[in-house]
Amino acid sequence: KTGGREGSPSGRASTLMDFEFDIKKKSLTTQIVIIGLIVAGSLYLCYPTEDSMRSYSRTWLRSGRRAIATASKSPTPFRVAWITVPDRTAAQKLSEGLVVENLAACVNTIPGLSSTYRWKDKIETDQELLLMVKTHESLVEQLIEYVEKHHPYESPEVITTSIEEGRKDYLDWISENVKIPTKPSSSQ
Repeated sequence: KTGGREGSPSGRASTLMDFEFDIKKKSLTTQIVIIGLIVAGSLYLCYPTEDSMRSYSRTWLRSGRRAIATASKSPTPFRVAWITVPDRTAAQKLSEGLVVENLAACVNTIPGLSSTYRWKDKIETDQELLLMVKTHESLVEQLIEYVEKHHPYESPEVITTSIEEGRKDYLDWISENVKIPTKPSSSQ
């Protein structure tokens, strides 16, 4: 016998249960594509007519494009700010301060960074930690000002990225735990 699964003379997986792939580690878009391919493959095995596969493939591809387009049309108002710090003391001070001031709902400290950069015409390499800060877009300026006042570096790194999608309950929790400025109501 030359490789393959036991009990499968062709060496291919005989059922979906034999398919070794951790779909949970993939993005939502990738999961949609993988599931579509599995379903399309199953349909092919059950209904191997050319017409049925052609029709199904067109429908599936259209729905996949629609799901991707919908996801990218409406980013959330939330941001992740990335801040490097020199040590745990600075990380703890900034993390607690941002949460206490309601500028962040949560701050994760990621250890083990090795940063190489140019500083004052010299190449430097330092061990740092990375703060991953969840906040609202309306608070980014205040967050940057807070970091500039309380960070030990002369020129601290603070960059942000959009949170395109997320679990609704978690995003609601972020909203509840930061002070989102309210727009003044126009009274007459």
